[in-house]
Formats: sequence, structure tokens, C-alpha cells
Amino acid sequence: GAGDQYTRTERLTVPREISGEFELTIRTDLNQEVYEAQATGNNSATLPTPLTVVVQPRPDLAITDVIMPDQVVSGGTLSVDFVVTNQGSLATNTPNWRDRVYLSLDGSVTRDDILIGELGNESALDPGQSYRSSTSSITVPLRYRGEMFVLVVTDVDHDVDEWPGEENNLATQPIYVDPVPFADLV
Repeated sequence: GAGDQYTRTERLTVPREISGEFELTIRTDLNQEVYEAQATGNNSATLPTPLTVVVQPRPDLAITDVIMPDQVVSGGTLSVDFVVTNQGSLATNTPNWRDRVYLSLDGSVTRDDILIGELGNESALDPGQSYRSSTSSITVPLRYRGEMFVLVVTDVDHDVDEWPGEENNLATQPIYVDPVPFADLV
């Protein structure tokens, strides 16, 4: 009736992957089902203070060390050791994920990279804990020469919820491939 009012409480679910300050606006009669003539200007209100959404604590896997030679001979063998550390404030939310190591021409993971190794991790990490993995040896193709890159990627399938800390899941390490002279038939 005229002059009556009601109070309503709603619970909102905030998406997991947002943070920052947001305006909260409440609107009534959203579909304009009640005829109000020209008196619809008061059908919405914005809270005077922004709503601050902070990132929930999460694990944060990072490649903290890559151990390998600075150079290798074309046609020679290469193996890589690396260390993954949970730099976040919570333990990992899943105990299993996979890491990959590539030999790359361009420094980013692309289809033309050579997979040096794929290794599974079989235990969860508490904050500050780490593990060290080693790949098997691969033979560097004879056609490879000059400046190359070894790429180490942890949690390749994004099994661990690290948002927004995914940017340190890739480590890029330069390596020089000494060329073997090509045959010169005369």
C-alpha cells in the first residue's frame, strides 16, 4: 500500500577471480512492472562506499631454480633439473599436477618445441615447501644451432588454483647450442 515499505536481505556470491573496488547498486522494479509515471528516478541506489574485494589466500607454484648447462653441442645430450616452490600462503589444493620441460627456438611454449620431459608431482606442498625434479636426457637435433631456450612449466593443466599467481609457472632459461659443421662434399 501507499507509504508501506519492506526490508530484504540477499546473499551474493562473489566470483573467485576478481579483486578491487566495486560499486554495489540496488534496483527495484527492474522490469518496470509497477506504473510510477515519471517517478522512477528513485528506483536505484548505489552504496556510498565502494565494496572492496580482496583475493583469497591461495597457493602459488613458482619455478625457483633451473639447473642445466649454459651450452650444449648440437647432436649432444641435454637433461634439466628444476625446483618448484609453493610461494603462496596456503597449501596446494590438489596433491597431483604435471610439469613439462621444453627445448624452444623462441622462448615461448609453441607447437614446434621439443618436449624434454613431462614429470608428475605426487604430493601436495605446504607454503614454503619445494621439490626438485630431473628430466631424462634428450639428444639435441643436429639442425639446432645458436641461441635457444629451455622452458620449464609447472602445473601445465592448471590443476592448482593459484589465481592471480599463474605468471610464475613458466621459467625461461637461455642455452647456446654449438653447431656441428655440416658435411661438405666436393
